[in-house]
Amino acid sequence: MEFKEEKLSKLIIKYAIPMIFNYLVYALYFFVDGLFIGKYVGKEGLAAINILFPVLQLVIAIKFMIAVGTSTSVSVDLGKEKQKEANNTFNMVLCLLPVFGIISLLLAKGLGEAIYSVLGVQGSILNFSRIYLNIYAICIPLQFFSSYFGYIGRAKGKPKIVTLVYVSTTMLNVLLDYIFIAKLGYGVAGAVWATNIAYIVNGLLLTPLFVTDRIYFAKFRMNFKKVLKCLYNGIADFSSEISIGVTYLLYNYVIFKMLGDTGLAAMAILEYVGTIIILVIYAISTAANPIISYNYGAKEVLRVKEARKIVTNINIVIAAICAVIFIVFIDDLSMLFIKNDVDAKMVLSIIKLATIYYAINFIFMAYNLVAISYNTALEKPKIAATIAILRSVVLVAVGLFVLPYFMGDTGIWITILFADAGTTLIYLLFLKKKEKKYFELVEAS
Repeated sequence: MEFKEEKLSKLIIKYAIPMIFNYLVYALYFFVDGLFIGKYVGKEGLAAINILFPVLQLVIAIKFMIAVGTSTSVSVDLGKEKQKEANNTFNMVLCLLPVFGIISLLLAKGLGEAIYSVLGVQGSILNFSRIYLNIYAICIPLQFFSSYFGYIGRAKGKPKIVTLVYVSTTMLNVLLDYIFIAKLGYGVAGAVWATNIAYIVNGLLLTPLFVTDRIYFAKFRMNFKKVLKCLYNGIADFSSEISIGVTYLLYNYVIFKMLGDTGLAAMAILEYVGTIIILVIYAISTAANPIISYNYGAKEVLRVKEARKIVTNINIVIAAICAVIFIVFIDDLSMLFIKNDVDAKMVLSIIKLATIYYAINFIFMAYNLVAISYNTALEKPKIAATIAILRSVVLVAVGLFVLPYFMGDTGIWITILFADAGTTLIYLLFLKKKEKKYFELVEAS
């Protein structure tokens, strides 16, 4: 197979470009979604969605744990030339997706209400937020098929088709945003209905990928031990995404108490714009996962190490370029989300304070995300999960509850840089050494 024989740099680029394009299109949807809400609903709408980011991340975390964990197991089995086992795993987990979806729906509703209570959200922000959550929750079980088919589709060597489908459904989402929000005036309800419809269409369009060819719909033998192994493989991605949710929760709490709804709106705009860059970095980080998993399963240790080196170098260079672009264009991009009034000036003043720390952090984030993806691809989720929790929970909590005490509002934004830079340092000093033991065991077996 190409994973084992083709030149690594060419192979990684082959898989990275569709993923980058795919995530850029998704980022465009996210960006346009926020733009319509900001322009047609106002800063209260942005604040309402920002409050729900932890809930959305919880759902994403569960979806990624299942999709990434299963695709890792499938890729490793294919590398070991165990096609029947790989196909059985695909169908077995597929059968359980509705169960995971319903559990996620219940968790999302419960977490949303808990957040409203803890933050003391009231008025129009609470109303907008509840409308969004109630509609979003309806289609959570169906969203799982979109993510699952996308990751398994890449694992079976169909990244271009997956990307084409994601591009098409994201454009559909943007079009529906325009119709529902700008033309029909449905506000936040229109935004979430556009998202739900796009997810459903995405899953339907990816379904034909699994009619034939290595990984396909078939009868299966239930093996709950294997299911747990898949979930275990995806625990790092779960930890990473759930940690982001906890990060949002911590930031929302501190920002709402110190800066009010204006601060929440500013944070939302930073996330809407920053997500474009973050998703590019994430796409590069994960692009080589099927390649690394396959070669790890085939005991091609040198190719595994070389793939990691290439991905790390590419990611850091891209992150540095993106940091410069972010600093230069953040003011103009921010104005797309808000009306030119007194509120806009207050929001922009907060964004200007945060920009430099937010931008520099992209470089440290790039290194950390590669480390997380790399260890996940090696079926070593403990270290990956440790990195994720360090950068998104532990050091964020320390920063948010210490730095603002000494530095005021500036301490909130320095925390972003403090968390990722601190994680990189801890990884280099203590965690990276453990990777060598993986390969010593593989080479000895």
